[in-house]
Amino acid sequence: MQEFVAVDFETANEKRGSACAVALVKFDEEGTEGDSYDKALAGTINGLYKA
Repeated sequence: MQEFVAVDFETANEKRGSACAVALVKFDEEGTEGDSYDKALAGTINGLYKA
């Protein structure tokens, strides 16, 4: 199995501009390697990770 990252992008309603949260989970050969969840616009974003 190759490594991959699953992304869950949540919106507050049906509008694409209503982003409210994002979750990332990294998987490898042994299963879940790491995960991250953050509420959108809750703080400064540096790249893909909250600063």
